[in-house]
Amino acid sequence: MNPVAPDGTFRGTSWPEIEGKLVTDKETNRLIIDRLKQDGRWLETRPYTHSYPHCWRCDSPLIYYARSSWFVRTTAVKARMLEINRDVDWHPPETGAGRFGEWLENNVDWALSRDRYWGTPLNVWECEGDREHREVIGSYEELAQRWGKALPADFDPHKPYIDAYTWRCRTCGGTMRRVNEVIDAWFDSGSMPYAQWHYPFDHQADFKSHFPGRLHLRRRGPDARLVLLAARDRRDGVRLAVYKHVIVNDHLLDEHGQKMAKSRGNVVDP
Repeated sequence: MNPVAPDGTFRGTSWPEIEGKLVTDKETNRLIIDRLKQDGRWLETRPYTHSYPHCWRCDSPLIYYARSSWFVRTTAVKARMLEINRDVDWHPPETGAGRFGEWLENNVDWALSRDRYWGTPLNVWECEGDREHREVIGSYEELAQRWGKALPADFDPHKPYIDAYTWRCRTCGGTMRRVNEVIDAWFDSGSMPYAQWHYPFDHQADFKSHFPGRLHLRRRGPDARLVLLAARDRRDGVRLAVYKHVIVNDHLLDEHGQKMAKSRGNVVDP
């Protein structure tokens, strides 16, 4: 069991003095050193200066440790993503061929899941008896069928309410429960052209008359919309562009050459 919980605190340890303490706090380090001394396992304490990752938004120190994750096999649609990208009118063109095109060329599978409370719940149910018994639910209608009755009028698909929907495993008779993770917020962003019309369940004509977008403004390179479109192509054979024209905005820099950001406090009041 990993003693470090997703919130960065020690959980389930045999040292009660550090239980619930944040692993990056100086006080936590002192408690660990004191315990090592008490147990006769301490040799010396020596300061060492080295680089360390911090959150680019809040500047909090990050914690690196292995986590299991759910992936989308985007490498399976790499060729189609490159094909779609070649049909987009990029401004400036070197961004489409360079920064974004090179990202596509070096594409790796997408780590889709996140260990957070808020977000679109990952729509995977696993059996408590055997986690290899697994179902991916694709619609509210399918959820109702597996649950065994109509969803209530006040149905809420978010956590924690969605986790109350369980059923018997078709394979072994165990209980099927939704996995804990939510989906990467960029998946929500990429789903916008479809989700705004509840496509493909409703408004097929509205979707087809508005898709693909004629103009797209963006600041970064990777785009989940292109990934989702390529995956959809693979499933139902529809051949569409993701958008027709893209204008890439530049970053505004301060007098020190740093990107202006509210978190840094270096923005200029308009």
